[in-house]
Amino acid sequence: MEQKRLTLKEFAKEVKYSDRQISRYIASGKLYPRRNLSGRCYFLLEDVEKFNAKVKDEDFLKISLKKKTVLI
Repeated sequence: MEQKRLTLKEFAKEVKYSDRQISRYIASGKLYPRRNLSGRCYFLLEDVEKFNAKVKDEDFLKISLKKKTVLI
């Protein structure tokens, strides 16, 4: 079963951050979104849960939603 894809704005709303802040996390390498074939970023609902779990640690440095690397 395929999960619903969330846009950057929808993801930001779910995690209660501004879309600008999420864009900054992506640009700085703290957050790695999924990308479709055209290069646009998207997120899944499971990514919201992972993000919220990592943000609880105030000292998080990098979050990987694609299960690449998680550096804390």
